[in-house]
Amino acid sequence: MNVTMMGAGAMGGMVGARLAAAGNNVWLVDTWPEHVQKMQTEGLILDTREGRQVLKVNATTRVQDVYDKDGYMDLVIIFVNTNFTDQITRDALAVIGPDTYVLTVQNGVGNADIIAKYVPKNRIIMGTTLAAGVVEGPGHVRDSGTNTFTQIMPMEGPVTPAVEKICATLSEAGLQTEATPEAETAIWKKLCVNCCTCGVGMITRLTCGQVCEEPDGAALVREIIKEVCAVANAKGLKIDYETELNHFFEVYTPSTHYSSMNQNAKKHMKTEVETITGAVVREGVRLGIPVPYNTVIYHLIRMIQDHYEDQQY
Repeated sequence: MNVTMMGAGAMGGMVGARLAAAGNNVWLVDTWPEHVQKMQTEGLILDTREGRQVLKVNATTRVQDVYDKDGYMDLVIIFVNTNFTDQITRDALAVIGPDTYVLTVQNGVGNADIIAKYVPKNRIIMGTTLAAGVVEGPGHVRDSGTNTFTQIMPMEGPVTPAVEKICATLSEAGLQTEATPEAETAIWKKLCVNCCTCGVGMITRLTCGQVCEEPDGAALVREIIKEVCAVANAKGLKIDYETELNHFFEVYTPSTHYSSMNQNAKKHMKTEVETITGAVVREGVRLGIPVPYNTVIYHLIRMIQDHYEDQQY
């Protein structure tokens, strides 16, 4: 399969490397020149629990290079910070043809709606993944997750053989993927995770596992997930609080992963708070569901990211 990753950072780099290792023709498009140059000259290093691989990939800072060599893609995967979804989708139009599918498993709520401004809804696949990655340096990514379970579905229309083929391709690359009509439910289940690992993790600067093991962190997790479930249930989505709470502690207590928001904060970048905790807060207000814990975390993150240069340490 011809695949272009729009964004080759922690997740885009890790998934792109896995797809390349499985024999797909993969392009990695990123704006970080040193990262791209390293991949072009030395390949992409992927560290996993099984060991290290150095993979040959196509890398560029210009989407037009992809089209000039390989034309339209079978699949384009949007893997950028949600603040850049609009711009990166417009850039990707150079390689999106009439038969191209565009996949987003980005964090939070609303990315598919942004992509749909430029791509027909029946060509958009949305969903969520438990996979996780970290950039170790230029041309070097690490799979930091403990679970790769991924759920996807077309934004509009039925699951087609083409979508099933994409599921199989991702699964063969090491991401256990299934097509499911419960994509929106899966996205809100992932919000239970992200609001904790990203929200509490970014404020405290702790790994996912450290948040779980810390008694105060565990107490916050319980209240945050309770609020997310309450909002999801009010939307008509069937999400059980005890199930999501137990799942969170089971999966993330052993995790050494630093969340995407931690990584953003370390680089003094704008975070994805608006599509994660902010989405829960806005839906809570709209539906009349109190979300005091998420509201406090939302405002704290906004304050931190708006004042990186003013912080004393």
